[in-house]
Amino acid sequence: MDLTNSLVKAKQNVFRIILISVLLVFLVSCSEPVGMDAPFSSTTTEVYNETMKTIESQVTAAQFQELKGAINYLNMKSTNFSGLEEFRQSLDSSTAAKIIKQANDLKASKQKEASG
Repeated sequence: MDLTNSLVKAKQNVFRIILISVLLVFLVSCSEPVGMDAPFSSTTTEVYNETMKTIESQVTAAQFQELKGAINYLNMKSTNFSGLEEFRQSLDSSTAAKIIKQANDLKASKQKEASG
């Protein structure tokens, strides 16, 4: 009888663990992205500045410096924009990770042009 009760309790505990795990996965998948994966908003200078402050509070100092460097690089090396406002609008709805990738891709492209 004790063995049967122990098995029933063990099954219940396993079921609880599985249920909690499924709920945690569900909750994480429903949460909004933050940090490097959060949508970047830059419709106005004020919104851009607020977005930068929010991202800075959610990522490491090194990640934030990488983002700032990427934005500066894109601003200086991109020839697709007539001014700062148009450039910032091009960042809108992107993510910090995508902005960094875009800057890295542009660097690689420019290095390739310069070498060959």
